[in-house]
Amino acid sequence: MMRENNPSLHAVVVPFPAQGHVNALLHFADLLRERGFFITFVNTEWSEKRMLQSSKQFSHRSSFRFLSFSDGLPAEHGRTDQLGELLVTLAKCGPALEELLCRDHGDGVPPVTCIVADSVMSCTVSVAAKLRMPRVVFWPVCAAFAVTQQYANLLLSQGHIPVKVSEVKHREKLISGLPGNIPDLWPSDLNSFYREQHQSEVIYEALLYESKCSNDADYMLVNTFEELERRDVISALYPIMAVLLLQ
Repeated sequence: MMRENNPSLHAVVVPFPAQGHVNALLHFADLLRERGFFITFVNTEWSEKRMLQSSKQFSHRSSFRFLSFSDGLPAEHGRTDQLGELLVTLAKCGPALEELLCRDHGDGVPPVTCIVADSVMSCTVSVAAKLRMPRVVFWPVCAAFAVTQQYANLLLSQGHIPVKVSEVKHREKLISGLPGNIPDLWPSDLNSFYREQHQSEVIYEALLYESKCSNDADYMLVNTFEELERRDVISALYPIMAVLLLQ
C-alpha cells in the first residue's frame, strides 16, 4: 500500500543523462515515493526531451515533479557519443542546478531533504554543500564494478591504470587487494576507458575526476541484491554506510 507523502521528506534525484542511468534512478525514485518522499526528478533539457518522447515513462509517475536544466552544449552535440566532453561539461553545471533548486516553484513543495546523485554527476557536490544537505551517491551498476570505479585513483597510484593493451590478459598483471575481497581481476576487467589508448582523451581524466568526487558522499546506494554480491563488497564502497537495494 502506498503511503501518504510526508512533507518533511523531499529527495532531489539527479541522474546522468543516459537511458540506463535514468531508468535505474526512476525505479529507485519510485521506491522512495512509496516510502513517503516527495520526489523532484532533475534531468538535463536534452535528456528530458528524449524522455517526453515516451509517454509510458511518465504514466505511473505523475506524482513526481520533473525539472530540467541546460547542460550548456549546442543542440547538435552528440552527448553520449562524445562522453568525455559531456562529463566535463556536466561537472561544471553546479551553479545551474543550484539556481534551479533555489527557484520558487510554487506552493506544496516541501524543503529539500537530500540529493540523490548519479555516481558520475559530480556537479552535485557543490550544490549539496551550499544547500547544506546530505548527498547520496547512487551507483546504477553492480557493487563489484562500482568498487573498481570508485577506487580508480588507487589503481592509478599502484600502476594498474592506464592498462596496456598488450597486458590485458597477462597473469602476472592480475589486480588483487581491492577492498571488498573482490577476486583477482584481469586488467581487461577494468573500464575500457582506462586503457592506454584513451589516456590522452578527455574521458580518461574525466572518469578519474568523477571517481574522486564519488567519495565525497554522505551515503552510498548500490544497485544490487545480497544473493548476487557479498555484503563486504557492498560495504567496500563506503567505510561508514552502504545501502543494499533489494530488488
